[in-house]
Amino acid sequence: MEKLADRAWHPMPLAETTALLDLNLASGLSEDDVDGRGARFGQNRVSTRRGTPAWLRLLQQVNPPLIDILLIVVVVTSSLGEWVDVSVILMVLLVHAIVGFLQESKVEKSIEALGRGGEYAISE
Repeated sequence: MEKLADRAWHPMPLAETTALLDLNLASGLSEDDVDGRGARFGQNRVSTRRGTPAWLRLLQQVNPPLIDILLIVVVVTSSLGEWVDVSVILMVLLVHAIVGFLQESKVEKSIEALGRGGEYAISE
């Protein structure tokens, strides 16, 4: 099984994958197989860590360099008195921050759900 780490698994058909891994989808792994593979490869667990606070996730949405440039543009444009342009740029930044925040919240919830465990179905 050492050479299996070098394979591209994503394009492989399910039947070939199960054959290479010596799996039976109908019956699963025996307790001995689970113990042996766990000892050899490590436990199949998602490590849990404390999530990022909501306020920090929201603040991280305005961190990328492009956002910094837009904030500089807001300052320059406001000094020129172009309030419509300032409003439009700030609205775009606000929508960007909200969408990014919501997406990261969903990702963190998914990671937490994986950490709690659960049953997942495999389909072809």
